[in-house]
Amino acid sequence: MKSLRPAILTISLATALLTPAFAQKASVEQMGKHAAKTGFATLHLRCGLGSFKTRPKNPVGFVEGRMDITFTGSILVNGLKGTVEVGPGLTKEFDDMGRQIYHGTGRLVVDGQWRGLQWFGSDMSAVWFGSGIASLIGEFNKDLYTGEYWFDDPLSKGTWSTHMTTVTLPEMRYGVTPGVVPTKKGEGGN
Repeated sequence: MKSLRPAILTISLATALLTPAFAQKASVEQMGKHAAKTGFATLHLRCGLGSFKTRPKNPVGFVEGRMDITFTGSILVNGLKGTVEVGPGLTKEFDDMGRQIYHGTGRLVVDGQWRGLQWFGSDMSAVWFGSGIASLIGEFNKDLYTGEYWFDDPLSKGTWSTHMTTVTLPEMRYGVTPGVVPTKKGEGGN
């Protein structure tokens, strides 16, 4: 019987070499002019059939960043202070009162600040580098697939479920306060 040692070493080496390629932070192109901004993060979205809506963290604020989205369906851009790059296959159906609606199959890049972005359709994938809140609602497609989302690690995906899922960008890590170092009780503070 042959030894498994060479096979295990080969697999271990391949895993070690390929693991860094799995990290999916936004590329320089996906970050655009926001690359140097602090307080921004990357959110990857993929959905077979469903919808999402972005909104600001502050009711009087704006969603910020750059969202690159490829889809079939309709998308509403509300209160944009920035630019929209419309790819072939999409047509502008409405443009009034600070709102634009695009419909079709194609790619749309929204860059800047906006009050809301709402999509409904199918076969959507997006990369959002910025800050804000997204509400996701999925439906089962013919393959019983709803969708998924992840931040920097595609091996740590969240399910785009059939009930509303709210995702905050940058990712909220509950119970962790940035800059706070835990201390034993009685050693300062309390």
